[in-house]
Amino acid sequence: MLNRIFILCCGPSIKYQNLQCLSGEYCISVSNFFVHDLINEIEPEEHIFAPIHSPITDEMAIQWHSEANTCLPSSTKMLISQHDIHYWKNIPHSRELEAYNPNAITYQSVSQIALNRALSKNPSEIYLLGCDHNWIRHVGQTKHFYDESQSVISCMGYDEWFGQEKNEARQRELQCNNNLFNLYEQYKNIATTQNTSIYNATPGSRLKVFEDKTLFEIFEEPHMENV
Repeated sequence: MLNRIFILCCGPSIKYQNLQCLSGEYCISVSNFFVHDLINEIEPEEHIFAPIHSPITDEMAIQWHSEANTCLPSSTKMLISQHDIHYWKNIPHSRELEAYNPNAITYQSVSQIALNRALSKNPSEIYLLGCDHNWIRHVGQTKHFYDESQSVISCMGYDEWFGQEKNEARQRELQCNNNLFNLYEQYKNIATTQNTSIYNATPGSRLKVFEDKTLFEIFEEPHMENV
């Protein structure tokens, strides 16, 4: 049984956190996290891609997965939807791959796919980082911890707002947030039944389903008066 797992997402808060403390920890990274400067130091055990969806084209998907293969440590296992595993036929690699069935997972975001994966390992604790979930504050804008020039699919023309007019996008985001947070509640209940505690270690996150904790608390950094 693992003691704890860290899930690394791509919210803008990540760039204000020192993640060097995660070296040697069991980490699951997602999506475009592989562009992080410390990716080789953190060396995630697993990296997860959500199922490819419109308007991501096949060409975009191949380039995105190929970039992940280049950037991630060779020891990182790649988890990919069984519907997308065919993209890797075009990518020279010796990486361990695992296909998952997206229809067997309750999710709206890749963070919830990662939560499902983490819970399957029955750890004592799970920590979420980069789960800002604050898109409603910047409707129509794209904000992550990295510059969008570092995103292969953004450079190829991907628009995560689907080209929606701002009011339409705001309504969609409100509905998505409601569904998203309800699903997090479900995962919290699952975690409780197996005696796993889930904490949100994302500064300023709108996700209040889980108890907040900081990296300073998790790693018990000493206060100056104790040094």
